[in-house]
Amino acid sequence: MKFGNGCWLQREGIECFSPKEAYFVKTTEQGVTICAPTANINHRGDTLGGINLTVKITAPAPEVIRVQVAHHLGVQAKTPEFDLTFAEGFKPEIAENEEEVIVKSGSLALRIDRKNWSMRYERGGRLLTTSAGRDRYELHRRYAAARNRTSRIPFRLLLDEGLPLV
Repeated sequence: MKFGNGCWLQREGIECFSPKEAYFVKTTEQGVTICAPTANINHRGDTLGGINLTVKITAPAPEVIRVQVAHHLGVQAKTPEFDLTFAEGFKPEIAENEEEVIVKSGSLALRIDRKNWSMRYERGGRLLTTSAGRDRYELHRRYAAARNRTSRIPFRLLLDEGLPLV
């Protein structure tokens, strides 16, 4: 699918939303869920309206990190759907502080900057690739027909080195 009109412009009817910060983080044994608004939250009034993306990060097996981004999760079944086999007993290492959230799976690590949204993928401390600014975003296409006002189109992730992520 083509979302752009050249290098800098979005195609007519396409809107681009990228996360600006990690507003709050929920940590479990299996991974991290992050509420990532598409505008910086400076005061309570900024939480009204706007678009929030839900970023779910899990590690189903050693050396694998899975990143899922959603806007409206809803209750309708998303198909096609494939079952993943999670490694039994494997739990990723998760660290969280004021500046960043770190998810480690074996020697692979994902560092997320909480204030200025960016994602750094590292293996053994060596940078593999980064994703910041408008690299990761949710796209929406507006239709003129009233019955299909907004349709969700999957996000895209630009990877510098073609890192194979699940």
